[in-house]
Amino acid sequence: YTRFLDLQKAEAQAREAQIEAALERVRAVSMAMHQTDELTDVLGVLFEQFDFLGINPVFTHLTLFDEANETFTLRITTGGKKRVVAEQLIDVNAVESWKTSFANWKKSELHDVDCIDYPPEVLPAVWELLDEVMSAIPEGQKLVPEDFPDGLYTTQGHCKYGFIGFNHTRRATEEEKEIVVRFAKEFGRLYQRFLDLQKAET
Repeated sequence: YTRFLDLQKAEAQAREAQIEAALERVRAVSMAMHQTDELTDVLGVLFEQFDFLGINPVFTHLTLFDEANETFTLRITTGGKKRVVAEQLIDVNAVESWKTSFANWKKSELHDVDCIDYPPEVLPAVWELLDEVMSAIPEGQKLVPEDFPDGLYTTQGHCKYGFIGFNHTRRATEEEKEIVVRFAKEFGRLYQRFLDLQKAET
């Protein structure tokens, strides 16, 4: 049994090393940011790291809130060889679950992870609202509501500026929620540095 416990500990340490390596890759590309359009690179690397950790999302997303205007800029990226980041400005109040997420984000960092479950019947309406980003996805990688017969599941971690996370055909595990929170916290810290750089350059 002692050997079994040692094995468990070794496996946990190996997994933690994997997560740290993935975080370091996101950290490196975030540190290299000098322009807003380089967020594309961050989201692309984020997708790769989620794959590396066995999460295999449908796409990753970054939500940056404009609190005063109650809007958010949504950026998404899909997998595949051709990495595309689509961007759209969206009204927070367009969907009830978005209003709830916005309220959770404003309250405090106690809401470290935010999950939205979209049942299959609401997906056509969601796709209509996200027309700009969905239309920008290249042929061969396009997603339609019928691709999600059991619904679409959003898992996103809280950072100072919004949420960073992924969408899946299933609910996230507890470990996956912890991972996305760690990525979001790291991104928030590095995005602050990016904004400081922009301000200094201006």
